[in-house]
Amino acid sequence: MIGVGLSKPVHLVVVAFCLSGVMGCMSIAYTPTLSLDRSPQTIKGRLLVEELIDETPREDHERRFFGVSATEPGAIAGTLSTLVTNALVDDLQRNKVFNEVTKSSEHPDLVLSGEIRRFYGKSGALWFTIPIDLLWFLGLPCCFDSGEVKLLITLSTPVGKAIGRYEASSEFGGVYTLYNNRQFAIGTNLNRAFGEVVREIRDKILRDKAKLDR
Repeated sequence: MIGVGLSKPVHLVVVAFCLSGVMGCMSIAYTPTLSLDRSPQTIKGRLLVEELIDETPREDHERRFFGVSATEPGAIAGTLSTLVTNALVDDLQRNKVFNEVTKSSEHPDLVLSGEIRRFYGKSGALWFTIPIDLLWFLGLPCCFDSGEVKLLITLSTPVGKAIGRYEASSEFGGVYTLYNNRQFAIGTNLNRAFGEVVREIRDKILRDKAKLDR
């Protein structure tokens, strides 16, 4: 179906105009950040945080055609592993989850290591609605977003004996119209999922406070 009463060239112009309006300039800038509350308890000891290992699949960082990916090259300002680790260090230190948190220490009491299993946020056009694109203006869904964060964290003694392993994940996604398009909120949504994961891991760590205190 091509728009009623429109020639094909005019229809293509309408499609291009709609897509450009929906998808904007096709680029975003993203930095993993956390904004969580201060910890209700503080674990005694000096924590050394090792850089998390990026185990995310390649497709996590590929953009959709006529879409964006928060972690694609050019959108994220650095390597995912370094940026996520830095955000985690800042949160654990600023919110007093541990007495002392550092990325370099010769005499730590505990060592935090881990893996980034999934970390992506994407948005794009719903191609199956393009043949009826004029209905976009009547509220037909025209775009989508989706994302997931999944982290695995291990706390160990300085000699490598594991004390606890903590895993958490969070997903988001939906379809949207021209009037509630969340294209440029993809970074905000991804950081919200990141925060939910770290909050859950923090809660699990605090339940082990008795065996983690040094």
